[in-house]
Amino acid sequence: MKSLLLILILASACLAQDPVKQLSEITDDVERRLSSLKVSADLKQQCTADIAEARTNLKLKNLYLSLYTIRTCQLELASLAYTEAKSDLTKKGAAAFETEWRELGSALSEKEKILADRTTKLPAVIVALADVSQSQARPYYQSGKLFALNSNMAEGIYYVGRAPANLDFAITCRGLHLSRPKKATTVFRSPRPELTQLEAMALRTYKTADVSTQDVQHLRDRTKELEKQLNSDKVDHSIGLLFWQMADRSLNPDEKAEPGAAQIKRAVVILNQVLPSYFDYLKEQK
Repeated sequence: MKSLLLILILASACLAQDPVKQLSEITDDVERRLSSLKVSADLKQQCTADIAEARTNLKLKNLYLSLYTIRTCQLELASLAYTEAKSDLTKKGAAAFETEWRELGSALSEKEKILADRTTKLPAVIVALADVSQSQARPYYQSGKLFALNSNMAEGIYYVGRAPANLDFAITCRGLHLSRPKKATTVFRSPRPELTQLEAMALRTYKTADVSTQDVQHLRDRTKELEKQLNSDKVDHSIGLLFWQMADRSLNPDEKAEPGAAQIKRAVVILNQVLPSYFDYLKEQK
């Protein structure tokens, strides 16, 4: 009960904060964990780069992209922190692990109750990121137990740790003070057919995209046009804006540097395939 009250208090406090400050604190917390945990050289390099990129996106007001960027390392480091905290279970054996696993299950249920409250209105992309994390929690909780008891205890504990890590991230998303436009995008059916087609088109476009200097200026002009379209009305275009932020960042990686071939290709795919498909899908719902 005490832990539930603490989460509720923290969530309430978050609602009163500026979203940039909230996201900055999330990034700072990831950096603190990175410095305190034993991590591989590759993970340290990746997270160091992601932290820097997340902070740059905050300065650019790319709030959605900042959260999206920091998510991977936050989940990874939270899982490693859980593994480190429960490392003694590898010595205590299966019975001790199952006791811990059941207690964690109760804690997960309490966190899921918090996420069941959908009264706070948030941008669709934030809801999507929260829902993706929440949907992964229980599968990790169940598969981690099987892995721990039947294969490798230490790795099983790590996978179990992904469960609270995902729910905590979902709660973090739900606590962000990001207002949603009055009119939400209305979606009634699964976009699976479009996504399947888009994947094939994106691969073709990526392979054949023009990466010349002239094309970069054309793409930058295209980003300005799409930015206006995404912000022209009161519809919740936050999902589209996340992809727009990815494209814009790819075309403008640094004040003193031009984008590389891979960055240009990424922008081409988003601007010429992903966002047009997004707008076509929404037209169907009107």
